[in-house]
This record gives sequence, structure tokens and C-alpha cells, in this order.
Amino acid sequence: MFRRVFPLPGGWSPSFSGWEGGEILARTMECGYLGTALAGWLLACLLGGGGLPGQPPAPSLGRLALEARSGDPARREAALKALLARGEEGRRVLEEVLRERTGKVRSGLRLLLASGSFRRARSRLWRELLERRKKALEWILDPRSFRKGYGIREMLDRVGKVRELWEKPEVFLRKELKRLGGILEEAGRISRWARAAGGPAGSGLEEECVARIRKAAALEEAGIGKAQVRWNQEVLAWNEKDAPTSADSEEMLVMRSANQYRLMMGMRALEVDERIVRAARKHSIEMAEMGYFSHTSPVKAHADFASRMRQEGYSGPLAENIALARDGRRAFRAWFLSAGHHRNMLLARATAFGVGRSRGRDGSFLWTMNLGAGDSLRGRTLEDPSLLYLQKRRRIGPGDAKAHLALAKWCLAKKLVREMCDQCRAALRIDPSLEEARRLLARRFDLKKR
Repeated sequence: MFRRVFPLPGGWSPSFSGWEGGEILARTMECGYLGTALAGWLLACLLGGGGLPGQPPAPSLGRLALEARSGDPARREAALKALLARGEEGRRVLEEVLRERTGKVRSGLRLLLASGSFRRARSRLWRELLERRKKALEWILDPRSFRKGYGIREMLDRVGKVRELWEKPEVFLRKELKRLGGILEEAGRISRWARAAGGPAGSGLEEECVARIRKAAALEEAGIGKAQVRWNQEVLAWNEKDAPTSADSEEMLVMRSANQYRLMMGMRALEVDERIVRAARKHSIEMAEMGYFSHTSPVKAHADFASRMRQEGYSGPLAENIALARDGRRAFRAWFLSAGHHRNMLLARATAFGVGRSRGRDGSFLWTMNLGAGDSLRGRTLEDPSLLYLQKRRRIGPGDAKAHLALAKWCLAKKLVREMCDQCRAALRIDPSLEEARRLLARRFDLKKR
């Protein structure tokens, strides 16, 4: 049983149950034309339409769709809210409206990014970035201003101002271009409504617009020549895909962080060089095993970082950083806050680097970073089987057991027994049914004796 309250003139609001209303409806229809009209009103009330004759009915989905396309923001938002409350049909109309608005936002942003007004705003952004970068580097590279225990707060402030523009250029550009601010606000509204409706249409529009603006801002090209832009692109691609390296994820994190910082400060990216990685890691291992923390080794054969790098086949040693830290993020932060180590990471002459770590006696890690400007592995035909193995290993896709097995056979031919075992185990983790990998593993003891 349900009850309805019917508002009438004079403030009188009679309440009827469903059965009572049905009886009244039947008797009213017997009263001629006027009774039929009143019966229609009563039927609308009983079914939820509500209201007196002459009051506007609930807007249709078509009407709400038109309101949602209105130029008045208040009417538009009210219509979207009403559509969201109208169940599945309302949500479908809402998604259609959002798709149309998404298309308009994308079109408007595309035209704006291709306009002369955007190019002029980007020029002003570049000039501001170069000015902030210059002030930061003047402080960092001056040993009287930024030295051990002094000048850290000023350094953080100046670098922070560079980072503001580098990481969020859209904040600066929307102040310069009112149209851009309007587009981003509209994209944000569409994204919020799309997420509220639970549909994919427009849900990531704001992030998409920000990504397109950052790409168009092209801050990685600000203040440097085309040759350096090309160098940076090639080196970063090499580091992530083709560089033969044994660096683990934490060691790579430190090197990525250092390169990102160098790019922000207008320096060229550094190549990951396995020879330098090995020199750095061996020094970290020795510090952990012999219980010391110093750039100078007690072992005369490799007392300084230059000799350690040359022993690994690298010809142009420049500098070394060491740190004691639990993870890569903290290691980079320690060097960033130390004047001498900070300047090492920004060496203009450097072209390559490597990072290696080893677990110390207390559970934390000892870290070493070496930087150099010697001969490059990039673009060379590698002859060292251990380097070729690392390069081939990086090119194996995830879950490809056959590729791991093929690399294991290659290692067997090159007499890389430990590497062969690693690849057999990797293949068996993916596909335990590979009997050939098991047979190769069974031969490891005989191969080691040879």
C-alpha cells in the first residue's frame, strides 16, 4: 500500500492511498468532460508525475539533452545532473552529450596549439625557464655559495622554481592564454561527469589535454641546439632498450633520476655504460666486504676511481659519488643535497655513467656512481660475449619462454655457463614443460669443470 499527497490551492494537500485513489479516479471519470480532465490529473499524480493542471511536467530526455548543450554553464550543469538521475536511459544520453563536448574540446585545443598566440606564449615560457635555470646553475656551480652544509635552502628554492615550469608548463600557459584556461576547465568538468556516469567517454580528457599541452610546450628543446636534442633522444632510447647492462631496477632508477635532472637543467643525457656499472658495483661490493666507506680503496691495485674504471676497459674517467642509503631514491637525494656530488651529476663534459650497489653489514646499501667521457658502446659492433648477452637479454619480451631457451643455447656456444643457467631457469618459470631447458641445466656441472 502506498500514499500520495496532492498539493491543491489554499494549502490543502489531501493524502490518498493507492486503493482510495483508484476508487476516486473511477468515480471522477463518470462526471463528464471536466471529470475526465481531473481524472487525468489524478492518474498522473498516482503514477508519480505530480503537480496541478498547468504545472510544467518533468522535462523529457530530449529537452534535457538540449539543455546539456546550452551555452549557459548553470543550465548545462543542472541538465547533466538531471540526466544522471534518470537511470540507464539518462546515462546513455549523458554519454552522447559528453562525447560531443569532448570532440569540441579536442578540436578547440588542436586549433589553439597550432595558433600564433600559443607560439608566442610558448616563447615567453621558454624565456622564463631559461632565466630560472640560469639563476639555479649560477648558485649550484659557485663553490662559495653552495658548499658543504651551506646554501642548500637557496639551491632547493632555485631548482624548485625551474621544476615548477618543467613539470607543469600548463600552469604558466593558462595564465598567458585565457582560451587555454577555459579549455582545461571544460575538460575537467567533462572528465568529472564522465567518471560519475561510469562511462569511458571523456573520463580521461583532462589528462589527455594536459599531455598534449606539455608535448606542444617542448621544454626539452628550450635553450639547446638541434644536435643536443637529437643526442638526448638517441641516448635515452639506447638506455631503455639496447644498452647492454646488468644494472638492476634500483640502479636504473638512480640513473634515470640523474638524467631527468640533467635534462631539466639543460645538460645532455648520459649513456648507461656497462663497463662503468661494473666498476661502480665492484667498488660498492669491496666497501661492503672490507667495511670501509671511501673513494680510496685500501687495495693498491685499484686505489682510486680512475684506475677502477680503466680496469673495466673504460678510457675516460671523470668523477665518482658514493652514498649509504636504503634505496635508489634516497641515494639520489643524498647526492642532490651534497654540493660536490650535486656538481658531479651536472658535469658538462660527461657523456656516460654507471651506478652499482651492494648490501652492507647493517642491511642498507652502499652506492657508487661513476661518470666519464670516454669511448662509447653505442653504435659499435660489440665483440665481448658478456656485453652481447646483456643486450640480447634486454630484448626478450615478457613471457617468451622460447626466447629465453634460445638465448640459453647461445650462451652455451659462448661458454657463458652461469648466464646459460639463468636463462634456462627463466624459461622454466614461464613454461615448466620445456624438457630441453632441464637437460641444459643438468649439464651445468660438467660444463663448469671444463
